[in-house]
Amino acid sequence: MLIQLRTALRRCMKIIDKIRYKIFEKLEPLLFSPFFIKNIDTSRNQPNSRLISVAIPHYKRGKKIHLTLKNIFKDKRINEIVILDDGSSLEEFNYLVENISRFQGKIKLFRREQNIGAFGTKIQAVSLCSNEWVILLDSDNSIFRKYIDTIFNLQTWDERTIYCASFAYPYLDFRSLSREVIDFQKCSNILNDKINNIDRKIFEIFINDGNYFLNKNNFLQALLDYKNSRVFAADVIFANYIWLSQGHKLEVLENASYFHRVHNGSTWLNSMRESIKSADIIQDMFKKGIRADREVLSDLIDALPYAWTEPTAVPLEI
Repeated sequence: MLIQLRTALRRCMKIIDKIRYKIFEKLEPLLFSPFFIKNIDTSRNQPNSRLISVAIPHYKRGKKIHLTLKNIFKDKRINEIVILDDGSSLEEFNYLVENISRFQGKIKLFRREQNIGAFGTKIQAVSLCSNEWVILLDSDNSIFRKYIDTIFNLQTWDERTIYCASFAYPYLDFRSLSREVIDFQKCSNILNDKINNIDRKIFEIFINDGNYFLNKNNFLQALLDYKNSRVFAADVIFANYIWLSQGHKLEVLENASYFHRVHNGSTWLNSMRESIKSADIIQDMFKKGIRADREVLSDLIDALPYAWTEPTAVPLEI
């Protein structure tokens, strides 16, 4: 009887979720419009003694970048939004400048003419932030306020932990992983199907998902030595592999979600073959329990064909 009730409850929740998403779809154009984000969105919080930055790596999404500002532009706990353009064409970059110039305030824009890919750009975007703690947010996603609230409801932030979302709404549901704390060995065990209560297929998606909350200094210290690696859209699993190899952890936050957009301009869709190849290499290293080593990885992972270059700050006209 109890099992039947639980099954019925799950079905009801799925129906409710579908109804909510249908309503969300209808309201999305309004709620995520530049006018609404700038003029109508409100911050339901008081200033906090802990201030954080948001780092947004950008490539060819200038006309849509305002979508990423939803729920962060007006939030007083976020006093800095750093956007780094990864070598978009001049036309695309001008769209970006035109779009964000209407917002001003806490936004800082940087540009690098050379395209180095998602992995290096994320490292560089984090390095440009002035706060100790950073949300690293993809430029085609929008973080929900609940995620930010969950972050600030934590009494302390562990510098050796990257905090992860439990739901990439509406399609990638990781809520079954909520409250899980993952180290290198646990990740290896999950990928080897040695932990019965965790779905390996869900975890394989989760480990390359991203949109994390992290400590700037520890993140950079862990990843800078690998900054020239070229892993296409397998950048998150690669970063997690290096991070966990050094004794750090991931923690999946309960009630932490963001809006995950699926579109034709997705880096994953446009580099799927190369990305899967890189992801398979890293998964294999996890499964074998082999921790990250620069010399070993240099034989397995391609390097950028050009030198690392620093970005230039771009003033935004008022």
